[in-house]
Amino acid sequence: MQCRGQRVFFAINRGRLVVKVGDVTLDTSSIADVANDMGQNCRLTKGYREFLALTAKNANGAVTATTKDSWARETKLTVGAFEEVELTSLKEKFGNSELISVDFLIPVKKKQSKETAVAKFRVFLQQDESAEQSQELFVRQDLGIDGEKRLKAARTIAPVMALTFIQDSKLSDLLVAAEEPTHRNWNARRPKVVAQYSSPNDVLNAVRNAALRLVQLISPEGKKDETALAVYFADPASEPAKRLGGGGKTPETPKGDQQPPDEIPKPKPKPVALKILDDGFEVHAKAAEGFTFPIDCKITLAYATVVGDAFKLWDAADFWIGDDLSYPREYSRISELTTAVNTMSFRLDDESSWLSVSGFDHNRRLEIRVKYEEVSDGADNEDN
Repeated sequence: MQCRGQRVFFAINRGRLVVKVGDVTLDTSSIADVANDMGQNCRLTKGYREFLALTAKNANGAVTATTKDSWARETKLTVGAFEEVELTSLKEKFGNSELISVDFLIPVKKKQSKETAVAKFRVFLQQDESAEQSQELFVRQDLGIDGEKRLKAARTIAPVMALTFIQDSKLSDLLVAAEEPTHRNWNARRPKVVAQYSSPNDVLNAVRNAALRLVQLISPEGKKDETALAVYFADPASEPAKRLGGGGKTPETPKGDQQPPDEIPKPKPKPVALKILDDGFEVHAKAAEGFTFPIDCKITLAYATVVGDAFKLWDAADFWIGDDLSYPREYSRISELTTAVNTMSFRLDDESSWLSVSGFDHNRRLEIRVKYEEVSDGADNEDN
């Protein structure tokens, strides 16, 4: 069982839901242990699960700050959206990696009644220096909406954990009308939400981007390194360096035929060959001098990104390699095959071993990192 229960993990932690899977009962007292036992098969990292458990306890508690009504009319969250004392508290606590919470006020207007109601939703934030990337989840009335992602656009010193929690019935009704049939995303063009509400897109954008805008407002500012490029540019204020030329007579050019350069060494042979397919890849073992089989391999996958490390920016919404129905695989002479998030580990038993995986988006470029080592001596190699 893979931990796809991230959509109900928060509700179970709050004690609002109990799930029975065979002989296992998932409730507020057991959910953490069950998730821990699953290890890397759980889609939620342990740090983020602990963050959700903490926010579940504070779902109805006091908040660090509350926005003013005007924030939703601006495209960017500004200092004017908070009282000065609250903004100072937000920055200090967030900078110290403490949990913070903010109530955002948002107008919701129905077409029939023509009345505007002020709804409220809550955003929890906490820095996590141990994480590889920022993580976030939207929860509407205890149901996780895991297809909405906005924190990828945040440029922060440390990764951030975020939860946007909506339990206000007026706002929740609008979001229900805007949900796609999968209940993983919102769409402001859904017929039901367009028929019932005025400017639903403004409300959806405000909810979607509240956590991101808050992070951008209160994140500690990075310090500019004035000497970062000093090694490449001379200091115009410094005295020119004295360069001493060679002394004596210029030696005569040696007579005779010019000697050819030393032979360029051939590339080091590799026991693993990678072939890119239209919607996947293949790995083939091959004989290589200096290597003996069996060989252990680990493959890390990610879709290419314009900015940043694609492997660090991988997100479970892109693909989940453990889903062998969506990403079918074929192989021969392969043993000890395991998958975890965006990695595959396996053993090439001999020179005829091969593995093929398909099902990836052919419109996106797949980045593949291959590491391998001989089982006999454990010599680690990496092929990027």
